[in-house]
Amino acid sequence: SKLRLILGHAAVTDATLDQLLAATKIDSLGVETPGVSYEKLLATKEVGQIHRLIVTRMNLTEEELVKLSRAYPKTYIHSGREEYLGGNKNAK
Repeated sequence: SKLRLILGHAAVTDATLDQLLAATKIDSLGVETPGVSYEKLLATKEVGQIHRLIVTRMNLTEEELVKLSRAYPKTYIHSGREEYLGGNKNAK
């Protein structure tokens, strides 16, 4: 079974992201909170185990999205209508 976790307006911070990911096997993660930083996403090893990462409301630049996608080459990264995989935009 696959677990989809969307962190909406939950008070999730950089510190609690590690604990959440370490405790649970997550297939799809939506980070829709300003409490988690882009730097934290890049530094969290468990993000690489996730099939789909949704960062729409983090308002990342295209450069940041490409960098994130290269850091986690097997994770589909969604931001709005754009999807990245392995550094490539709109990979399906």
